[in-house]
Amino acid sequence: MKYCAVITAAGCSSRMGTFKPVLPVAGRPAIIHLTENLFAAGVSHIVVVTGFRSDLIQELLQNRPDISTVHNPDYQTTQMFDSAKIGLREIPEEYDQVLLIPVDIPFVRENTIRKVIRTDADLVFPSYQMRRGHPLKIHRKYIPHLLQYEGTNGLRGALNALPAEPSYVVVDDPFIIRDMDTPQDYQTLLQEYRHQEDFRDDNAAFHVELP
Repeated sequence: MKYCAVITAAGCSSRMGTFKPVLPVAGRPAIIHLTENLFAAGVSHIVVVTGFRSDLIQELLQNRPDISTVHNPDYQTTQMFDSAKIGLREIPEEYDQVLLIPVDIPFVRENTIRKVIRTDADLVFPSYQMRRGHPLKIHRKYIPHLLQYEGTNGLRGALNALPAEPSYVVVDDPFIIRDMDTPQDYQTLLQEYRHQEDFRDDNAAFHVELP
């Protein structure tokens, strides 16, 4: 079975003050770290939804036929769920299983993604300490339900309204519920990631000057 992932990366990163997709994670831009983990876990194709600084994301992802980008022109006035809908519309027909994850949850472990993929159910969430997180997996047959949803609570509301019983895979991975909205969030996550993964502190290896 082939799997496709949608990464929402259209936000302005206003609370962070720096463009989140390019923040270093283990020595590479967050969006590169996330895409490589998805591919390593078994994903075959990735759709990235861009908005703010779409040019920079496209530059980072150029020459990758297994990654396609689609632009959300209304990124300044829409929410993450709106970007998710745009990405879901671009899923190639040959993929029956889709993973969804925002770019500001880049620390999720490869093994967690693999466990979600291997769980045989139509709607799957990883769970850490009784809290569900990302990435979630959904069967293609439910995409029309998500695209038609116009209720409250965004993606959460749309998922809760699906005619599907969710399955949960318990993981020892706190990063499935930890996003990076502020500089303090980012620094805290880096410290936790260093501690848990024991990776070499080479984040200075990548640097981007934003105009």
